[in-house]
Amino acid sequence: MYSLEIINLAISKFFDGDKITSISRSLKITYNTINKWFILFKDNIDKKSFITTNDYNQKFKKNRNSKSLKHEFDIKEYVKNNEGCSLKDIAIHINKELSMASLSKLLKKLNITRKKN
Repeated sequence: MYSLEIINLAISKFFDGDKITSISRSLKITYNTINKWFILFKDNIDKKSFITTNDYNQKFKKNRNSKSLKHEFDIKEYVKNNEGCSLKDIAIHINKELSMASLSKLLKKLNITRKKN
């Protein structure tokens, strides 16, 4: 994840008239990443204001963990009641609201592992 300063630098370059492709090349950050920032912080860009720490925390840190936290108890119970379930089974159980990678990280965090006999 990129820092607030890097995102604001990209926005500053955009305000100066640079295109996303040139910003991408100069900062060595993919075009898609910068484009996602501009979509995520559209209100700030429309107002021509930089991202504050509060904006940054609300959009990135808080939202990123909230999905996982929302499913934490449900996943624990599902795994406990369905011994031997697969990652795909769990994903279907939570309506695929988390990516497989996020689901794997959450299972690791919950110390839920599959033991081989």
